[in-house]
Order: sequence, then C-alpha cells, then structure tokens
Amino acid sequence: MSTLGVTMATWAPLEARAFQCIDRMGGIFWDSTDSHRAAGDTVLSGWTWERIRTAQVGYELGFITLWLAIAAAPALVLRKQSHAQPT
Repeated sequence: MSTLGVTMATWAPLEARAFQCIDRMGGIFWDSTDSHRAAGDTVLSGWTWERIRTAQVGYELGFITLWLAIAAAPALVLRKQSHAQPT
C-alpha cells in the first residue's frame, strides 16, 4: 500500500470524528481547513478548527516522513550490502 493510501486511510476516521463535511469528499488530509469552513462544514463536539489544523500538520509530517523512509530504504540497504565484508 502506498504512503499516500496509508495516510489517507488513517486520516478519514479522524476527519469523520472532527467535523461534518458537507460535500462528502473527505479523506484528503492536505485540504485547507479554511476551504472546509468556507464550504459550511461544521466542527463536531470536542474539536476546533485549530485542533483539526494541528492534527493535519501531524499527518502531513507523517506522510513526508514515511515517504522519505520508504524512498531511502533501498539506498541504505544497497549501501550496507556494498560495505559488507565477504566471509
């Protein structure tokens, strides 16, 4: 499963608990909270737009971290193998 798929799959349940999306096009963690507000979406109990934005930044950082880790893993493995001493 792709990094984007994993991040979106974990964002969707949080979005459903945090706010009511009128257009039902949820699941995309990089959507601006301002565009949700402008569309008339409503924040659910226990949440604020600022709290949602903070969670969103965490998901964005998580996505970038996972993407970089997956992208770097093959290079690190190959580098380690090329430095390994034959026995």
